[in-house]
Amino acid sequence: MNFLTIARRNLGIAIAALIVTAAGYSFLFWLLSQNAVEVSEIAAQVAMIDGQEGQISSARRTLIETREERMLVSQFFLYDQDIVEFMSAIESLGRALGANVEISAIDTDPVPEGKQIGTISASIEVRGGGQNVRSFISSMSSLRYAITVTNLTTQKTSENMTANIAIRVPLMTGNEPNVPESVSSSTATSSSQ
Repeated sequence: MNFLTIARRNLGIAIAALIVTAAGYSFLFWLLSQNAVEVSEIAAQVAMIDGQEGQISSARRTLIETREERMLVSQFFLYDQDIVEFMSAIESLGRALGANVEISAIDTDPVPEGKQIGTISASIEVRGGGQNVRSFISSMSSLRYAITVTNLTTQKTSENMTANIAIRVPLMTGNEPNVPESVSSSTATSSSQ
């Protein structure tokens, strides 16, 4: 009997150890599943950040690659700090062509909030010989700005001609956005990985 009691006791201990081991494994698998969820969330966040860094890197490369084209386009706009220089260029063009140029009115249209592009309007009176005035009118297109003539009236006297010209020019407020010269090495490195 003594042998039977020892066997039962050992069996009870073995069953208890088996139950404790099973409970330990269950807890371990539950803990691993919780960590797997956290790891997958972290992996998703890392993938999202990598995607954003790739988009930023791509945007920087696009800015660099299109810099020359954007500079060419921006030359057609009159920047608000260049209005005086623009008016001087018009007067200088008239002098170079032998016409008297007088800018009688300058008006800037209000730029809508959140926008950078507006317009500037000017009224110009040009006096001189008929050929000089016509040369001035046709040479306004040689200025680098996108000038639109909105109204043109001429009056001719015996030797002279007078032209009243109304123009509009696109006006950019503020400076051209800062364009990076090159993609930083850290961005280039992270995008290549």
